[in-house]
Amino acid sequence: MIEFKNIQIKFDDFIAIQNLNLEIKEGEFFTLLGPSGCGKTTTLRSLVGFIKPTNGDILINGERINDIPVERREIGMVFQSYALFPTMNVYENLAFGLQLRKYKKDEVDKQVREIARKVDLNEEQLFKKVSDLSGGQQQRVAIARALVLKPKILVLDEPLSNLDAKLRKQLRRELKKLQSQFGITSIYVTHDQEEALTMSDRIAVFSKGNIEQVGTPKEIFDHSKTEFVCNFIGDNNYLEPSFLQRIKNECNVEIDPSKKAYIRPGKVTTKNVDVKKYDVIVEGEIVEKEYHGISSKVIYELGNQRIANMETEDNSNDYEVGSKKRIAFQTSDILTY
Repeated sequence: MIEFKNIQIKFDDFIAIQNLNLEIKEGEFFTLLGPSGCGKTTTLRSLVGFIKPTNGDILINGERINDIPVERREIGMVFQSYALFPTMNVYENLAFGLQLRKYKKDEVDKQVREIARKVDLNEEQLFKKVSDLSGGQQQRVAIARALVLKPKILVLDEPLSNLDAKLRKQLRRELKKLQSQFGITSIYVTHDQEEALTMSDRIAVFSKGNIEQVGTPKEIFDHSKTEFVCNFIGDNNYLEPSFLQRIKNECNVEIDPSKKAYIRPGKVTTKNVDVKKYDVIVEGEIVEKEYHGISSKVIYELGNQRIANMETEDNSNDYEVGSKKRIAFQTSDILTY
C-alpha cells in the first residue's frame, strides 16, 4: 500500500531522516513511535507532501507520489491541535472540504450527516460551535472532517497529546474502533509507548532519524532488537554482570555475563515457583514497594542486584518490606545486547 524507499530528508546540513525503508499494508493501523526529534513527524509530513525528500521515493499502491501536490494525494489529516475552524459550527467544519470540491448542496448535506452518524455526533452537536464541544467530541469532529472526503489513507499526528490521561485512554478505544469500522489505512505518530502498544497492528520505533525496529506490539515488547528499543518500550530490570555470572554458576544456565542484559518486570514471578518451569530461581528480600492502585511494584534485593516485578493488591499483605521471596524467571526472557 505505502512504501518508503531509500528516503533521505535533509534541512541544510542536518540529516533528519537517513535512509528510510518501510512498507505499510492496506488497512493497517501503523504507528511511528519515538522520542521528540527522532524523525517520526518528518516521515509523516513527507508522506502527506508538506516535505519533499532529498533522495528516495514514496509510493502509494505502486505509484510514485514525490511530485504529486498535497491535495491530490487522497490523504486525510488529523493534527495535534485538531485544526478545526473555531468560528464555524460542526456542520460547517465537516462541509468545508466538500464545498471546496464543488459538491452540490444536497450532496454536501447527505455526506455530512452520514459521517456525523458514523462517528456518533448527534443533530444538536452538529450545530454547535466547536469551541463548545468537549475534547473527545472535538477529536471526533476532526476525524469526521478528514474521513468525509473519503481518503485512501488517514494520518494522525499525536492527536491525543493535549488531553488528560483518563480521556486519552477512553479516546484510544474510540479511535481504534473507528479505524476498524472504516477499514482505512492509518498512520499514527506518538511518543507514548502505551498508546502505541494498545492501538497498533504494527509499530516502527524511531531513533535519531533511523528505524530501530518494525514489528507487532508483542514483537517490539518481548523481542526488542536493540538496546534502545528495549529501554524505550516499558519498564526493565538491568541485570548486573556479576548477577549474570552468579545465575550462570548457581542455576547452571547458558548466559554471557559480558553482554548487557535486561528482563521485564512482567517476566519475573514469585508465584508457583517450580524448578520444572523456571531455569532461574533465586532468593531476594523486599526492600521497596510502590502502590499503583490495582497492583504494586515490588523491588527485591539479591546481593548487589535489584529486581522489580508487579504484584496484584489482593495479596499485598504477603509482600511487606523485609520479607523474603523466591524469585523466578526464564533465561529465554532475558534480552541481551
